[in-house]
Amino acid sequence: MINRRILGQLDKKELKSVPIHELIPYDKNPRKNADAVDKVASSLKEFGLVKNSVICDENMVLIAGHTTVKAMQKLGWDKVPEVTQVSGLTDNQKKAYRIADNKLGEIAEWDLELLIPQLQELKLDDMLEFTGFDDAEFNKFLEGVADPDPLNLDDGDKTDKGDNQRVTYHCPKCGFEFGVTDAD
Repeated sequence: MINRRILGQLDKKELKSVPIHELIPYDKNPRKNADAVDKVASSLKEFGLVKNSVICDENMVLIAGHTTVKAMQKLGWDKVPEVTQVSGLTDNQKKAYRIADNKLGEIAEWDLELLIPQLQELKLDDMLEFTGFDDAEFNKFLEGVADPDPLNLDDGDKTDKGDNQRVTYHCPKCGFEFGVTDAD
């Protein structure tokens, strides 16, 4: 009989400030993450390690968090602030969890009516890069939107500034205000 304990019921402990060199990457990790490392590094640089996504087994072999650890190394970190160490999983349970950890996030879909306005606000504040989305993906979302102005910005208040005209827009949903001159 196989002991089928789920991760939340395993023997686990939270390790603090683990030297990166003590974590052993799983040598058969099927996930390619080269493109994601830069995006995760950007997020870590902006926000720090907000959630613990590094999980290892009793032998310090990574179960989850390969990309996060690579991003930390890219940033020059020598320690992982938090690592969850679990024990009691079979080799196949570890394999299954590694795959599930990556695959399950792919199943969810974006609600574009909610996502696009938030990305637009973040783009205006130069924070789009921290979301994992890039300009190309953002523009692709906009191409498929019937409403070219999903924020429903007002027509703007025009102010004559000599040779340049400035228009100030107000977002009716969040109150965000920004201005554009015809020189922009």
